[in-house]
Amino acid sequence: MSDMHTIDTSKNTGDVLKLRDAETQMALGIFVTVLSIPVLIGTFWADVDPHAGVVNFVSGLVLFGVGMGLLIFGFRARKRIKRRS
Repeated sequence: MSDMHTIDTSKNTGDVLKLRDAETQMALGIFVTVLSIPVLIGTFWADVDPHAGVVNFVSGLVLFGVGMGLLIFGFRARKRIKRRS
């Protein structure tokens, strides 16, 4: 049998995997937050009808909120894990 699928239990402990997940959430939070900035800026530069402007603005705010939520959740989870170890 190949040892390609063996799990190294010394490296893949619960806290290490949770730390990895927290850092992934932080990276996704940064990405989504940065992605929301051009949407919000473009809302004010676009010459569209007011209804489309409101939809774009709300979409930008939702993206920003999701991004900040992921970022804050990731930071808090990372801090809690670091405090435990």
